[in-house]
Amino acid sequence: MRGAPRRNVHWFLWPYRVLLTLVALLCYLQAILAGQFLSGTYGSLLAHQNTAAVIDMLLILAIPTALVITLWGRRPWWPVLFAAGLLGLTSTQNWLGFGRILTVHVPLGVAIVIAATGVAAWAWRASPRADAAPVGTPGTDR
Repeated sequence: MRGAPRRNVHWFLWPYRVLLTLVALLCYLQAILAGQFLSGTYGSLLAHQNTAAVIDMLLILAIPTALVITLWGRRPWWPVLFAAGLLGLTSTQNWLGFGRILTVHVPLGVAIVIAATGVAAWAWRASPRADAAPVGTPGTDR
């Protein structure tokens, strides 16, 4: 419906922010656990594997949360694309790790940490106010 005002989805941003912040923090933990494993603490490999599963679960929860922000709040699709894209990267990362393809696994891990940090930062910077004047409202230049 063209010209309809956006709904205020401020409260829906909070679960998305928390989920993506946890994902970013756990991605940093992944680097620490990998370093511990490479240093000889072999029990860290199981923790590394379990943390990867938790990251995937959080991203799976982030996708419907982002869909609510996008559809109900009439917001852009970026939150959905960010969460789904990260899930795609982490799923690929899991496959590479189980396959012991470390030549790609390690650099992709670095890219995932950077991407997760960027997405979490974006989530906190996203405007909580979605009730801006609709397109075509007199007095606006949109």
